[in-house]
Amino acid sequence: MPNANIVFGGSGASRTVTVTPAAGQSGTATITLTVTDANSGTGTDTFVLTVNATTNPTISDITNQTINEDANTGALAFTVGDAETPAASLTVSGSSSNTTLVPNANIVFGGSGASRTVTVTPAANQFGTATITVTVTDANSGTGTDTFLLTVNSVNDNPTISDVTDQSIALNSNTGALAFTIGDVETAAASLTMSGSSSNTTLVPNANIVFGGSGASRTVTVTPAAGQSGSATITLTVTDANSGTGTDTFVLTVNPGAPASVVVSAGSGQSATVTTTFGTALKALVRDAGNTPLPGVTVTFTAPAINATGTFAATGTNSQTATTDASGIATASAFTANATAGAYTVAATVSGVGSPANFSLTNVPGPVTNFAVTGYPDPTTAGPPTPSPSPPRTTRQHGPDLRRHRPLHQHRWRGHPARRQHPRQRHGHLLRHPADPRTPGPEGG
Repeated sequence: MPNANIVFGGSGASRTVTVTPAAGQSGTATITLTVTDANSGTGTDTFVLTVNATTNPTISDITNQTINEDANTGALAFTVGDAETPAASLTVSGSSSNTTLVPNANIVFGGSGASRTVTVTPAANQFGTATITVTVTDANSGTGTDTFLLTVNSVNDNPTISDVTDQSIALNSNTGALAFTIGDVETAAASLTMSGSSSNTTLVPNANIVFGGSGASRTVTVTPAAGQSGSATITLTVTDANSGTGTDTFVLTVNPGAPASVVVSAGSGQSATVTTTFGTALKALVRDAGNTPLPGVTVTFTAPAINATGTFAATGTNSQTATTDASGIATASAFTANATAGAYTVAATVSGVGSPANFSLTNVPGPVTNFAVTGYPDPTTAGPPTPSPSPPRTTRQHGPDLRRHRPLHQHRWRGHPARRQHPRQRHGHLLRHPADPRTPGPEGG
């Protein structure tokens, strides 16, 4: 204990003494305090000072670290210890030489006992260097320290863009100016560039995506192609000076107009044999004023009620309704001709549309499979012909008997093949010859 390390303070009757042992020294010393008056009289007091031997806690080395902007070091492991204080009772703390880059609160410790960790997280969008000091303290306020250098590399931050909600508009209109905001860490908002694209360029050509505004406040106006309806995904992209990008997407739905026309799609101009089904289904196409096919429209197919006509399988009658599909086409069920031959028209109509779609159809007769002829005997069943009664015989009084000189004729009996007849036979009757006993007389004998 050097005498110079015994320092007095206070005044008057109230005094103090501070004793500071030499650094690193331990042991005991008797301290004598002496008071002297004006007549050189003295008074003394003594006390024994015991300096206990102590050691500071220890901490292992943490190496220098390099990370990218907007990242962290992860959990860096180190160990602590002390001769007098259990490791579990040692406390650790940290500090940064650059609190803009690394706030002290962003130095976070973990682990327990002798095994500890430290995680250092720089402030968002910051880069540079900072010296990190890790301190371990024991129960006697002894400390141990370790330092390491943290380097944060600059990394380009992508620009940001606010959300544009999905839009639904009418046919042949546009979205109007839709507002959104953009920003970037490194690039001024005025220097950020905008671009747009469409997933359905038939509905929305890319050139029809137009930007407005300036700085951080921007707008986009989307104009679909004339007469087009449907949906498209619109992608807005903001690009910074370092080619970093940010995107936002929204769905634009263009609602179709009201039905304006209905036309034949398939099935007109065909024919079918009576009582058979037509080969091609009747199909009608419905479109709006912009010539866009319309789904979900009800179409009524109607055939004539009488004469040549037909029936639909879906209803069993001359009429049925069908709904247009995604292509705007309504398809009727199978159509069967009735038993009457002839040409006719089936009309497809849509409510609110003035002119129907007309299908020209024809029922054609079938082949003849059975017929009968009246007034003639059936040659397959008739027997020999029955002679008609002979007319009364007339006797000439003068001149030759002309019956002997009649020319030979050929006759065909009804229902029988032709054959040559006897010269005395005419019209199914034998002419009497006096010498022929087989010839019946006028009395039928």
